Amino acid sequence: MYFLFRRYFTNYEKMINMLDDNEVAELQNVNDSILKISKYFPSFIITSGKIIVIKAINIFEINIDAITEISFNSFYNRSGRNNVVIIKQNNSSPYSFIISNRLDQQNYLIKKVKGFNPEIIIHYN
Repeated sequence: MYFLFRRYFTNYEKMINMLDDNEVAELQNVNDSILKISKYFPSFIITSGKIIVIKAINIFEINIDAITEISFNSFYNRSGRNNVVIIKQNNSSPYSFIISNRLDQQNYLIKKVKGFNPEIIIHYN
């Protein structure tokens, strides 16, 4: 278990160090609307035309230009309602990660990716 936490925080630190001042400010605004401890550990960051997704043992970089579709699928657990985000790309297997059900986080993701690639199709389930 120690290995997973250490790996997660090492990856998280690498990801944060990649951001410029404007991206840090945007991330802080979005995270201020998120409840509980998850506000300090975002599941994704958008920078330089990429979505960077951090999971327990690795980091995925998704090129926004290659994204064709994003789906938001709601589910419930002990912490309430959340969304699984599924990102489909050209000629690649889909990526998925979990975000809170707060609309600020969802709207931030949609606004940023549509700014880079307005052709992306958005689905809500």
